[in-house]
Amino acid sequence: APSMALVYPEAILERSMLASNASLHEVARAHADSQLVRLREDADGGSVDLAARVRAAAEERLESGDATLDRIASAVGTSARTLQRRLRESGTSLRAVLDDARRAIAMRELARDTRTVTDVAVLLGFSETSAFDRAFRRWTGTTPAAYRKNPRQAAAVRR
Repeated sequence: APSMALVYPEAILERSMLASNASLHEVARAHADSQLVRLREDADGGSVDLAARVRAAAEERLESGDATLDRIASAVGTSARTLQRRLRESGTSLRAVLDDARRAIAMRELARDTRTVTDVAVLLGFSETSAFDRAFRRWTGTTPAAYRKNPRQAAAVRR
């Protein structure tokens, strides 16, 4: 089976970082994730699930604060109307994909414990922390604070 890999010389991997930039790391990670989706799509002859491509674009746009239908459609390479139609044909909607992307980002950010719950709520576009709290309970069955205390246990309960 075909595979993809990044190979670096060991000497480079063992170098210590002189400085780190969390914001730049997030931008680079989001870009790398979207590129991986495109690479998989190319390797699979375009068979990557549309919802997965849209979700990757949605995550990237949510984190930069511009998760609009037009921006996501542009990132996927289609018009807004075509994107809506194709998602509907595949049995989902942009709202559902965005909801899934918000859940994934929330769980990741809360597990990292580098942002406050309020900051995570704002990052995801919630106008109030209470709305984020309700959504997080719907997604995981627990509160953001309880999840932050023990993400592994909270994730195991949901499975």
